[in-house]
Amino acid sequence: MVNFDFLKNTKESILQTLESYFYTNSINELEKSINLCEKKLVSLNTKKTIKDLQDFSMKFLKNALALRYKEERKVFTIEDLYINSADFLQAYPIVFSTTHSIVNSLNMNDALFDYIIIDESSQVDILTGVLALSIAKKAVIVGDKKQLSCIVDTNIIEEVEKINKEFKIEEACNYLTHSFLDSITKALNNTPRVLLKEHYRCHPKIIGFFNKKFYNDELLIFSEDKNQKDVIKAILTPKGNHAREHYNLREIEVITKELIPALHHKASSKDIGIITPYKRQKEELERHLDKDSKNIQVDTVHKYQGREKECIIISLVDNQLSNFVDVPKMLNVSITRAKNFLYLVANSEILNTQSNVADFMRYIQYNNFEVTQSSINSIFDLLYNANKEAREAYLKNKKRISIYDSENLAYHAILDILKDYPSLKVAAHV
Repeated sequence: MVNFDFLKNTKESILQTLESYFYTNSINELEKSINLCEKKLVSLNTKKTIKDLQDFSMKFLKNALALRYKEERKVFTIEDLYINSADFLQAYPIVFSTTHSIVNSLNMNDALFDYIIIDESSQVDILTGVLALSIAKKAVIVGDKKQLSCIVDTNIIEEVEKINKEFKIEEACNYLTHSFLDSITKALNNTPRVLLKEHYRCHPKIIGFFNKKFYNDELLIFSEDKNQKDVIKAILTPKGNHAREHYNLREIEVITKELIPALHHKASSKDIGIITPYKRQKEELERHLDKDSKNIQVDTVHKYQGREKECIIISLVDNQLSNFVDVPKMLNVSITRAKNFLYLVANSEILNTQSNVADFMRYIQYNNFEVTQSSINSIFDLLYNANKEAREAYLKNKKRISIYDSENLAYHAILDILKDYPSLKVAAHV
């Protein structure tokens, strides 16, 4: 017998009851799934860690390869790669190459690779990506659309625009606006896609920001949180126009005089990396590093994609954020290069903006990490328009020896220093 009295209740009551049953059944199903997974883990011997299982897997692979290729293999010359490609591939069936050279280095007229795997495909341009596809039966395209795309040579833009117009190239295949990954995902809508959800590189708190803000909390984070107190830190320089033509000496001073000395007990120089959006700042940073820090790798965001370091320092350079610096892709690449420690150096005024960088700073504060003012400053910082109120407050009720605030600031700064040297006096305008 079916009792329909339940349907006499109000619509809201019926929906609430059905929702309750739905969630109850869903919880039961998830609990059954968890129990099943736990039983499988027991059968795998839960005393073994995931790292152990990975190590065993790699040993099995290497052992299988050793048994298959136990005979001494022929040594090939550079010329053999093209002249004797078939023999070379028989001896070395797995080849690592760039998309540029894979087509030119081997003669694939009579054979195709079973698979070609193109990694970091957001950095690959359409032309070389398609050429790489031409020598394989099947392809696996690996990349992240939330990371930086390839950079188009400005010298060919006009020529490419002409070709696009003449041959009516579809937007999905536009060399100027699409990376190889973008083009593949737009042109081939029905291809199978898998999200690589497991994340192992970054400390959970470092990747946590981007997981929530840009990856919809879909990443499964397998790195370990050891409750370090200083995983992330933002160091703010005083307000003011410190940047000039993509170069910021104040941020360089903060990095070389404050940050790096404090980091040497956490990581060696080779495990520290410095990332900046601009080539000029990169060159100046390298010039200012002392001999004990020469192993620190300094580079632009675009060049750092694909790398990782134990500790990463980010120098934003800009006084006010440009769209170039604040785009999610730039931040994603910069921040996720750090494995265990991340330090951001930026202008104080950025914290109060509506930007992705400011959101990250607020995320740092929310997680009880430090957003702190740099101890490096100058009396002349008060000359910047952003510090007008502070300048007026400092000079209020002080003797003025000039119509220029710069001279008044210098005069009183010298007086402050000479408090420790009472026998010395100041003579102005001599």
